[in-house]
Amino acid sequence: MCGGSRTSRGTRARLRGSGTEVRNLAQRPSGAAKEIKELISTSVLKVRERATVANEAGTTMSEVTQAVARVTDIMDEIAAVSTEQSKANSLEDQGRQLTRCIAVFRLEPTTIK
Repeated sequence: MCGGSRTSRGTRARLRGSGTEVRNLAQRPSGAAKEIKELISTSVLKVRERATVANEAGTTMSEVTQAVARVTDIMDEIAAVSTEQSKANSLEDQGRQLTRCIAVFRLEPTTIK
């Protein structure tokens, strides 16, 4: 019986060792699950932050587009004024030319006898 007693003790020791091993194996997936959860949380935060940055960039691009449209309008107005000024200068030149042409037909005052 003495030998059987040793076998029982050895079996119990192995079983206790197996229990520790099983606990260790069970803790690995639990740790991995926590790590995965943290990675997912971190990724979600980064996506939210980057979405905010993308929205801000979109707003800035919209503002830039509006500013470019305003500058284009101002440039169109300047071009229109410049065209009008050129027309006015042309009319002024034509007026001077007409004055010179008419001067040829100017009669000198004469006394009527």
